[in-house]
Amino acid sequence: MDVQVEPIFAAAHERARKDRLPYFGALSPSDAYAVIKAVPNARLIDVRTRPEWDYVGHVPESSLLEWNAYPDGRRNPEFLPELRVKAPDP
Repeated sequence: MDVQVEPIFAAAHERARKDRLPYFGALSPSDAYAVIKAVPNARLIDVRTRPEWDYVGHVPESSLLEWNAYPDGRRNPEFLPELRVKAPDP
């Protein structure tokens, strides 16, 4: 699959900016799949809560890392260190 990821990332960034999201970009599921297939070292990090993983499910082979805790919604203070372990810089 010969996919150019730059336009996908640009659209994700614009979506996040438009929706005033507190992160750099918002990929659609189909865009995330395209990036994973196109970029050999890409990783899918599922940042939903543990109950969401348990009751809704998760993508096989994705890494699970809570951004917010359930039920109080507090931020995971170990998020960035854990993310660096799960997705180290190449």
